[in-house]
Amino acid sequence: MEVKNIFFSALKKQKEKNLNEASNLYKKVLKLKPNHLNTIFNLATIYAQTNKYSDALKLFLKYTNLNSKNYSAYNDLGLTYFQLGRIEEAIKNVKKSIDLNPKYAEAYNNVGLMLSRNGQIEEAEKYCLKSYNLNPKSFATYTNLKQIYKIKGDFKNLEKLYLNTIKLNPKFFDTYEELMDFYERSHEEKKLEIIIKQVEKIFKKNNVVNLYKGKVLFKNQKFHEVISLLESSSYAKKSSEQTKFLILAKSYDKINKNEKAYENFSKMNQLSFQNKRSKINKDRYLNIVKERVNFFVEDKYKEWKLFKDDEKINNPVFLIGFPRSGTTLLDTILRSHPKIEIIEEKPIINEIKNELENLTNGNFLNLNKISLNDIKRIRESYFKNRLEFTGKESKDKIYIDKNPLNIIFVGEIIRVFPNAKFLFTLRNPYDCVLSCFMQDFLLNDAMANFININDAAILYNEIMKLWHQYLTIFQIQNYTVKYEGLVSNFEENVRKVLDFLNLEWSDSINKYQETAIKRVLISTPSYNQVTQPIYKQAVNRWKKYENKLENIKPIIDPWVKKFNYK
Repeated sequence: MEVKNIFFSALKKQKEKNLNEASNLYKKVLKLKPNHLNTIFNLATIYAQTNKYSDALKLFLKYTNLNSKNYSAYNDLGLTYFQLGRIEEAIKNVKKSIDLNPKYAEAYNNVGLMLSRNGQIEEAEKYCLKSYNLNPKSFATYTNLKQIYKIKGDFKNLEKLYLNTIKLNPKFFDTYEELMDFYERSHEEKKLEIIIKQVEKIFKKNNVVNLYKGKVLFKNQKFHEVISLLESSSYAKKSSEQTKFLILAKSYDKINKNEKAYENFSKMNQLSFQNKRSKINKDRYLNIVKERVNFFVEDKYKEWKLFKDDEKINNPVFLIGFPRSGTTLLDTILRSHPKIEIIEEKPIINEIKNELENLTNGNFLNLNKISLNDIKRIRESYFKNRLEFTGKESKDKIYIDKNPLNIIFVGEIIRVFPNAKFLFTLRNPYDCVLSCFMQDFLLNDAMANFININDAAILYNEIMKLWHQYLTIFQIQNYTVKYEGLVSNFEENVRKVLDFLNLEWSDSINKYQETAIKRVLISTPSYNQVTQPIYKQAVNRWKKYENKLENIKPIIDPWVKKFNYK
């Protein structure tokens, strides 16, 4: 009787969210009756909820040993393994849950999530689809499947997922918003207008739809109408307020109301800073750059034993540059060539960086001690990871790994690929830094440096310093592509890039805007610009805001001079 009373007291505390008292009472039950199944399961659940995963694991293992038919327990056991980073054991146990109950939708989704995190995207999709078919109203499954389609670039099925989810959950606004964003980014104006009308009918008091109406008006160059629509609006959701300030700022910029434009860009960035996750730290990223500035000098490099190879297929091409310097424009132009494929901003180089960090114990001085066998293994791993994004590769094609901020890791890349080629995009330093300040980036340690103009200039200075040190100490095969050159003399400058890549001109390059539209979604803030004819308004844009840039002149002017800008 005593065990029963204590158990029900513990259960009551657990339902009241008083987990500490509930835990203590459950422990008393186990002292009196060590194999009390419900107590073992409930206490394990509390441990998992309070991030005590090692304790949770012991109890879930005990529970499944005592009751091997409970499919839900194997799912929870698998999730606990997953939290401990033991992926294979996690997947194995959740699959056991499915074996016991083949209609357990949650378990299929969990396996899909785990496989996705493990890089097994195709297999993950199969499990998530099974979960979705069993329970199409599950938000968790919808979220995971959505991410898988985005990773794969399967935008046809992504659109179907949005539409089907709306059909099943017609009152769930978030999916409508995601679909409006999808249509706006993929330049499906007619579909966007249809969904906007649908949203206005169903959600009469939700004015988020005005943000998308504003984006449509902006695309149609109705800047005064954008301002009239959005200037007096306000949004409870801070991310919506950020978007409002961005659209207003861009509209004011277009009609040359520069003070109002700068004011709205500033408000956008202030909100972005307020919304940032607490773990984001701009200085941490800046220090990553400074560490390399301090290390990569000629004396330390001389000790390296470089890997020698003559196979062209082993020499990848990297498209790098400071953000907003024209990498997306060049990416879109080059991918229209039949012999070029671009891998856009995928974390393939991270594995090289992580492998070298492990082999050197985080000490750059040990880079000279790495064996040729280790380098060969890392190279093979890079190509294997790249293949996951290209799907199929041909010796006749050039594969360009485009990620602007890989410029920081050129030292590590050269250690593994001494004959790699680098396309370096360059733009007037003032325009480049100002444009970074004017973008609503998804914040991480790097992008947090663009919240204010001074931090953006400081990061620019350190990265350019590092790039020029790399050029000084390494024999880098590199070619500089000036954004302004592409704008003023398109064909001549693109031909020079193709010469560097040992490729002939292709007339398909003149149709690069069609290529951009076919891409459906471009993941960078330039997604609207690259589908339009090349325009000159972005050149020397900084002069409109010169009074806002006085403080950064001592930082930026030396680079303006070095890069022959006026």
